[in-house]
Amino acid sequence: MKTQKIIPNLWFDSGKFSAEKAVRFYKSIFKNVKIQSITRYGKSGQELHHQKPGSVMTVKFSMEGHEFVGLNGPPYFQFNASVSFFMLCKSDKEIDRVWRKLKEKGQVLMPLAKYDWSPKYAWVQDKFGIHWQLMLEESSSTLEKIVPALFFTGKSHGNAEEAVQFYTSVFRNSKLEGILKYTEEDKNNYALGSVKHAQFQLENQTFMAMDSGVENNFPFNEAISFIIDCQTQDEIDYYWNKLSAVPDAEQCGWLKDKFGVSWQVVPSTLLNKMLQDPDSEKKDRAIASFMQMKKFNLHQLRADFEGQKQEKNKIMERKEFRATINAPREKVWEVLWSEETYPKWTAPFSEGSRAKSDWKEGSKVYFLNAEGEGMVALIDKRKDPEIMNFKHLGMIDKNGNEDLESEKVKSWAGAMENYRLEEKNRATRLIVDMDMDDEYKDYFLKTWPEALEKLKELAENDHSMLHPITISTSIHAPIDKVWEVWNDPKHIENWNAASSDWHTTSASNDLRKGGKISSRMEAKDGSSGFDFEGVYDEVKPKKLLVYTLADGRKVVIDFKENNNSTLVRESFEPESANSREMQQQGWQAILNNFKIYTEKIK
Repeated sequence: MKTQKIIPNLWFDSGKFSAEKAVRFYKSIFKNVKIQSITRYGKSGQELHHQKPGSVMTVKFSMEGHEFVGLNGPPYFQFNASVSFFMLCKSDKEIDRVWRKLKEKGQVLMPLAKYDWSPKYAWVQDKFGIHWQLMLEESSSTLEKIVPALFFTGKSHGNAEEAVQFYTSVFRNSKLEGILKYTEEDKNNYALGSVKHAQFQLENQTFMAMDSGVENNFPFNEAISFIIDCQTQDEIDYYWNKLSAVPDAEQCGWLKDKFGVSWQVVPSTLLNKMLQDPDSEKKDRAIASFMQMKKFNLHQLRADFEGQKQEKNKIMERKEFRATINAPREKVWEVLWSEETYPKWTAPFSEGSRAKSDWKEGSKVYFLNAEGEGMVALIDKRKDPEIMNFKHLGMIDKNGNEDLESEKVKSWAGAMENYRLEEKNRATRLIVDMDMDDEYKDYFLKTWPEALEKLKELAENDHSMLHPITISTSIHAPIDKVWEVWNDPKHIENWNAASSDWHTTSASNDLRKGGKISSRMEAKDGSSGFDFEGVYDEVKPKKLLVYTLADGRKVVIDFKENNNSTLVRESFEPESANSREMQQQGWQAILNNFKIYTEKIK
């Protein structure tokens, strides 16, 4: 049997049902149901899990070749249709038997019958709350017998395709196997263009996804999560950084991704061994250890399990700091990392500090004090302007000598320092979490709030994003010609592009006060495009154009003739989605293209 990297975890209300009862129930229905291991609660962590010491915590079992974990816990979550399990049955007899058993004291969502996609199909919620989709598939199939299916409804409706693309980019040994969308032939305006059915592989395991064909609301929740069994700290860090999108959901290795799906990034195999250890004190120490964690720290977990108290000063503790900043995310990002402002907001840590790097993902960064000594880190992940993660590697002295190998360094090497920026209504929530040891914990607890307050002050008081950007070019042509080429839609379609892989497919220009100027710019490969629209506030022929864009920003273009050349100067208010530098480069490229095109016309 192949190793299963991703394991569904079913959270059962221990007061109403239990994982053990569920396994016995499934054993009466399905073939090859085997209990692989059982773990029990200890004395530690009762304030969180509220379960009696010695009671069953988890039951790991396999069913029709697919592994599951049943977890007994408080009644915090309820199963719903957001995650179901698709089961292929090989005969009428099998599907009839499974259907009959599953619907006992359960709920039928779609009765067993013939449908367009199958001679026999049913959707049923069993008495424990788990959803099953049954389908008759008599022919040979390469699919696993049981396949998890994600159902996107409510606010998540329409996200199935993006989710499949995201998951297949994150997990190894992954691929899209097929996707079917709702078309006009389905006569379903609500679902048009969304995913009717998608099949894909993650870690060589089959998954399915679909958007709902009707309006309903089954939000993803922790009742069903997916365990990623990690073997190393690097692997834990990788999946944590890629998947976690909801800081408040991070606890005990659990996280939520941007679609609301819950994952457990845990050393499942190692943890299972610890929780089955005959030494109850070791087991209790392991439970107490991971109950305090957000992301798993293997070094700390192993040390706590073994009772290595002398190592405590070397163990990293994850702390989080937050600030709400009344500035766009791009502005906060700029203040964080620019050469000018970085020393200002980091002054509470060390006056005169600076950072030295090419700032590319995978590159080293040197965090230096005024004397030129400090820390060496790796840019583990960079996603402008959302995420910057650093993995600390060691030290550097004032002569530039790096220490990445000494015992002192090894005790904390690998510590993470992560920045996440979330924007809402032009305000930014900055979340910083970092690993720290006992030696520096009090220092950072004091200085981080001071640093974030300084960062907030810098970002909120710097209004450079609001200042207009001005670009210009001088064209070797008379002003009559320049004015005509600038305003004629036929000419606009030829010069209005920042690069050769983009073009303007249509343009119109009602050249009068109150008139509308518009154009459609698209990538030549058809992958993307956008509309550009404005309304004229002022038109002075061959002198001045002023218009207001659809988002309220002003654009001013003035024309000035000098001998047989014409100076065109364009000033515009920047938007907040991209940096000033990027916007200036893009608009200047279009203006340069206009110059080249105009000068070529005879």
